Amino acid sequence: MTDLPTSQANPAVRPKVAAPGETHATDWIGYAFVGFFALPFFLFNILPVLFGAYVAFTKWSIIGKPRWLGLDNFTHAFSDHWVSVAFQNVRDWRSPSLMSSLQPTTVDAAAFAGQTEPIAVQS
Repeated sequence: MTDLPTSQANPAVRPKVAAPGETHATDWIGYAFVGFFALPFFLFNILPVLFGAYVAFTKWSIIGKPRWLGLDNFTHAFSDHWVSVAFQNVRDWRSPSLMSSLQPTTVDAAAFAGQTEPIAVQS
């Protein structure tokens, strides 16, 4: 074995540094691999969220042109009694559920916080 770092022992690992004024060719195959994830993610996650945000500020019945209302939809919704009832129902339902799911995790984390050795499994 040599005492040289890996980048000096194996020249194939060493990154090529461009000389001033020299450019590198783009390796497009990486973009092709990322595209298989990025395109569906953008189409089915990002675009619907952006479209939903746009529709939230308009009055639109799907047929016809949308009319821009700005924050009027939100002021009308939050002044409605049933919207506040719905938020209270969600809060009342979610709080115990959230606490019951966080409690075992917190207890486990506190129990094993000072432990540095792996836990022995008895078989």
